[in-house]
Amino acid sequence: NVAKVTVVAVPDRPGVPRSIFDPLAEAGINVDMIVQNVGHGGETDLSFTVPRVELAAAKKALDPLVRELSARELTTDASVAKVSIVGAGLHNAPGYAARMFRTLFEQGINIELISTSEIRITCIVASDRVGDAVRALALADAAELEKVLPGLVEPEAELDGERDRQHPPAGGDDLPRQVEVAHERAAGAALEHLVRGTAHVDVADVGAH
Repeated sequence: NVAKVTVVAVPDRPGVPRSIFDPLAEAGINVDMIVQNVGHGGETDLSFTVPRVELAAAKKALDPLVRELSARELTTDASVAKVSIVGAGLHNAPGYAARMFRTLFEQGINIELISTSEIRITCIVASDRVGDAVRALALADAAELEKVLPGLVEPEAELDGERDRQHPPAGGDDLPRQVEVAHERAAGAALEHLVRGTAHVDVADVGAH
């Protein structure tokens, strides 16, 4: 349940992020992903996500500040969702970010924001494409696990079985069966130890809410 907020062309100087996030904190608004662009010509864009139910309150808190800071504008987008891959070995296993971005590109899915940590890579995408993103990433994840532990994951022909053809997932409201199958096969901390940090799609952090 997230929405994206961007303060466009704010002055690139010390104290501006504090000026933006102090009013949000005072209003009790939880801020999640934060991305600040590289400054150009003394200006920069600052984007972040908030719970969708708090978007109106965030806009109310920031509208006066946009004028005070002489920013160009405040833009919001409530039609986004988070997709994450998670793995304890992401920080020392090259290639996961590239694989994730390539998989989304091959599906024609635009990435609006990217956030990373030692165990997680999270992308903000359009909520109406999150089902496609989860399906593609789960299949890519399953294919990678199959390379490490042959026979662990069902082949794509079985993942895309008769039940899925008769009852295809409806957009992003229901996670595709491919996610369920991939996670059933990859469940358990022991598996993560065996494959030394192979990443998986984080179902808990995926949704078109």
